[in-house]
Amino acid sequence: MIGTEALDVDRIRQDLIARTVGSQIHLFQEVPSTNLVLQRLARAGAPEGTVVLADAQTAGRGRLGKPWFSPAGVNLYASVLFRPLLRLAEVAVFSFIAPLALSDAMQEEGVEPAIKWPNDILPGKRKVAGILAESWAPD
Repeated sequence: MIGTEALDVDRIRQDLIARTVGSQIHLFQEVPSTNLVLQRLARAGAPEGTVVLADAQTAGRGRLGKPWFSPAGVNLYASVLFRPLLRLAEVAVFSFIAPLALSDAMQEEGVEPAIKWPNDILPGKRKVAGILAESWAPD
């Protein structure tokens, strides 16, 4: 079991090479949903690149609002805030860009992933990531 006690925000930040992602990192043992926490932070003015990490989610959800089982010690749940200047109709492209970007990053680490469209990453036959892109209208 890894758990967030094994994670160190300073170490994560030290290993980041991205200029935007990780401008703020929030680490939790358990949250209802990393997307929900990120949405609240975004509405409160969090900057682009803010990341929410959690060891467990009690109300995680996948595509089409389906419940997502998110137990502690099994996975790392993460959400990242982007504030692109896009029209609403253009936002859907993130659902295709994110799996490609993650796949590229994994290849750089020597892992050969496959993408199960539209949102799953599978090195071999096991799912290691699912991507849920959402947009929120400003209050």
